[in-house]
Amino acid sequence: MTGTRTIQISEATYNALMEEIRLCGVSLEEWIRLHLPNGRPEQNGQVEEREETIGARLERKGLIGIIDSSQPIDPASPPIRTPLFDIIAEKLRKQGLIIP
Repeated sequence: MTGTRTIQISEATYNALMEEIRLCGVSLEEWIRLHLPNGRPEQNGQVEEREETIGARLERKGLIGIIDSSQPIDPASPPIRTPLFDIIAEKLRKQGLIIP
């Protein structure tokens, strides 16, 4: 089936969707296909094998960072705390563990 369809969504949902699509760097139609069950973007009737790795997804969402292992670690410098560190530390605090 070819053609176009119209759906109605709120302005807030539309804005959030367009921001997510902008961050992913894909078209609206491609983003929708990627988020359908077993969805993969098609090109000229052919299924394109393009899936985001879990590492890329976590990094895009700000849950992990990149560690540059080429630089020596200075024990005198304070640790760099990522959003993931803060999430884990909060869960451990709730369990009664104290994280420095």
